[in-house]
Amino acid sequence: MTAAERGYDRRVETGREITCLIVDDHEVVREGLRLSLSRAQHIRVVGEAGDGATAVELAARRLPNVVIMDVRMPGMDGLEATTALLQRVPDAIVLIFTAFSERALLARGLESGAKGYILKEAPHETLVRAIEKVARGETFIDPALMPDIVKGR
Repeated sequence: MTAAERGYDRRVETGREITCLIVDDHEVVREGLRLSLSRAQHIRVVGEAGDGATAVELAARRLPNVVIMDVRMPGMDGLEATTALLQRVPDAIVLIFTAFSERALLARGLESGAKGYILKEAPHETLVRAIEKVARGETFIDPALMPDIVKGR
């Protein structure tokens, strides 16, 4: 049964609270992201996971609007976790959050079912905008990646 069939659609209307699950194997990154997101009054972190397998389990229990997913993690990486998470929670929304700007990795992230891709170096305002866009069901690609995409790199 999908979330929509249960009466729970993860897409969020503008102005509504957005719940997020943070997934990164580095505790200091999770902590920094949680602190950064606490500055946005309409975004609430409902959980954190340090690996892909834990993320899948936690997402199934907490049903966040957006899962902020690192790519490179030991064990189940973020791309595998995105695929597994979407098989288990088909209506989940995943935003890839990574330090890697390779076009091939961006393509693989979107192919795995992620709705957005943002670099860890992005400013706070860009991260919040990315979360808001994917929460509304839109796709978000970090603007810093656009010159390389347009040039075909």
